[in-house]
Amino acid sequence: MASSLRSFVGRDMAVDLGTSTTQVHARGRDVVFTLPTHPADASGPTPVRGGVIADFDACVDLLRAAVWQVHQRRYLARPRMLLAVPALTTAVERRAVKEAAYQAGAREVVLVDAPLMAALGAGLPVHRPAGTMVVTLGAGLTEIAVLSLGGVVASTSARVSGADLDRSISSWLRAERGLVVAEELARELKLELGTAWPLADAATREITSRDISGMTRDATVAGGDLRRALAAPLADIVEAIGTMLDTTPGLGDNIRDHGLVIAGGGAQLPGLDTLLSHELELPVLVAPDPVHAVVVGTGRCVDDAELLRTVVRTARSAA
Repeated sequence: MASSLRSFVGRDMAVDLGTSTTQVHARGRDVVFTLPTHPADASGPTPVRGGVIADFDACVDLLRAAVWQVHQRRYLARPRMLLAVPALTTAVERRAVKEAAYQAGAREVVLVDAPLMAALGAGLPVHRPAGTMVVTLGAGLTEIAVLSLGGVVASTSARVSGADLDRSISSWLRAERGLVVAEELARELKLELGTAWPLADAATREITSRDISGMTRDATVAGGDLRRALAAPLADIVEAIGTMLDTTPGLGDNIRDHGLVIAGGGAQLPGLDTLLSHELELPVLVAPDPVHAVVVGTGRCVDDAELLRTVVRTARSAA
């Protein structure tokens, strides 16, 4: 009876809703499940864009699939769900996320700020009074947040996301090389050859693509091409971080001394930490597991009741 009751209640879950992938941690399991937020073969609308719900029904289906994955297809499972959302989301957007989670089968829903979760996932001492900056570079959103005393003091977003980097590569190859490259191929090139700093400019890849006249031809793309293609959008990220530092003078000075941490899939771009450190003149660290930093931090709250109470209490006092 007790076993069946636990199956009905379900495992507590930590969820990071992403534009490209949704990551899920279940309490008591040292594993992260990754689901495509919008599978390539799906014909319907994308559930999430830029950290907020783009289609409500599709988001309910996505969260229901997450429950299904964790609970091994037990439809009656009703877990408590912690969802990480961008700190800059509005009250209306947060209510929509909570309602989608309830409709997906959650018995209780707690929303937590994604930058704070990324900091916890990176092992940062987030409850100290000194300022901490976390830059999360996701497929749909680059969020820049300043943390202090266990909460988000200020947050903003850069105009550039991971998808924008892919589009910049496509646009640059069209303008400079006369190649019409789909964003999917541009993303492959970014992952294989892309750098933010002159690290591997000589690396090359042969591709077959149409040119602007419609003819198909072979071409060689070099790492240096990718670095030049990414220069402008990365400069926008540098500018947004610098603006945030300037608008939080007390904590910003502390961050300039101790540095910032980058997380998210975009943090894997080779040389990005070097570029940011050079342009901003401060130390820059990459989170130990940048792709999973947010869900790992949220999972820590799922596994540690006292930590969760502290996070929720701090958020309520700041509201």
